[in-house]
Amino acid sequence: MKVTVAGDGESNPPLATASSVSSPTLDQYATGQLTSLTLTTSEPGNILVEWIPASSPTGDRGRIPPDDYRVSWVKGDEPFPSNSETAGNAVVARASYTLTGLESGQTYRVRVRANYPEGSLYLRPAWTGPWTEVQIVVASPDTDPEETTTTIVLVPAVIPEAVVAQVPEDYAPGQLATMGLESPEAGNIDVSWTAPSLPTDQTPSAYHVNWAIDEEPYPDSAASSGYVEVTGSPHTLTGLDSGQTYRVRVRAHDPQGSNNAWNGPWTELEIVSATAELTGTITS
Repeated sequence: MKVTVAGDGESNPPLATASSVSSPTLDQYATGQLTSLTLTTSEPGNILVEWIPASSPTGDRGRIPPDDYRVSWVKGDEPFPSNSETAGNAVVARASYTLTGLESGQTYRVRVRANYPEGSLYLRPAWTGPWTEVQIVVASPDTDPEETTTTIVLVPAVIPEAVVAQVPEDYAPGQLATMGLESPEAGNIDVSWTAPSLPTDQTPSAYHVNWAIDEEPYPDSAASSGYVEVTGSPHTLTGLDSGQTYRVRVRAHDPQGSNNAWNGPWTELEIVSATAELTGTITS
């Protein structure tokens, strides 16, 4: 069986052996994203779907694997079925599934995602990882039984560069000394900062972290999302839209203060949340 590496911008991609295909490191993936998805068609009307799960995310109960996986498939450019539809849907416990009764010689799109239980990530309720999708032409009666077609998709993520704010020496009283943003995985932004330089009796006991998508207004302190009070740096924002630009601002806060409660001035930065990108398709 020959394996050709496609998607590298070359009209005649080089040949390689299957053993030369490697996955990126697990920490490059979006949270809950499959490491790889493989489709194999060796007999008419059938597709063998196999995948490697992501490294189980750490939650309030430690590392917890998925409950199960949802497999969804459709012919050509037709829309994928909804979860409530029986045709084109399956929920399976193992990391493989065989599709049968398909039309030989037709192109099928197949996607898979993991379903995680409640409490498996940052005290979340039950949640699902992102879809991983790939397509393949189903074997036909004319296909040589010795010829097996396999398509593999690897899923590295797009990780933006970290941004850092260095506050000038003449900064306003109570302003942060530094602030930084980093998005190491899809949907998350790590926010870090250095406390302002103040007398000991004026050291802030808390910080306000406020965030919003692009040019949308910042939520106020009464909002259910977009505003949080924390005791110190760093803080991770989760459940964000991948690939979106976010503005984040932080300020020091002391509800008591040496005389009265006070807030320092805001320090603001923006960054694009990391996104998973399907690349590195291998066909044979």
